[in-house]
Amino acid sequence: MKARPKVKRIVGLTGTPSSNGMMDLWAEFRLLDMGERLGRFIGQYRTAYFTPDKRNGQVVFSYKPLPGAEKAIYDKISDITISMKSTDHLKMPELVNAEYTVHLSEREKNAVRGFEAEFGAKPAEW
Repeated sequence: MKARPKVKRIVGLTGTPSSNGMMDLWAEFRLLDMGERLGRFIGQYRTAYFTPDKRNGQVVFSYKPLPGAEKAIYDKISDITISMKSTDHLKMPELVNAEYTVHLSEREKNAVRGFEAEFGAKPAEW
């Protein structure tokens, strides 16, 4: 954010701009437009578009959008946002599933077990 005012043009690319919900959009657009569209502070954004959802007393763990908030947010960012569906632009070949059986020696099995034990993985079925 310190360098952002010195940048004249910025392009943000993402595969999933709101992968964890609409709350994630604020940070991305704050960087793009310095808070012009969704507010300079996350608290402003939360107050305008969300209500506390899961909480423990005064501690809020998550927020849910207010009625109409999603459309209002998309309207605010529509002038600097392009959304494309991969199905409209990608021509992928059909998925081919293949299963290969691999036979390990006892030495190789022990090496895998050691790796699993060292990194906390559950032992493999042999």
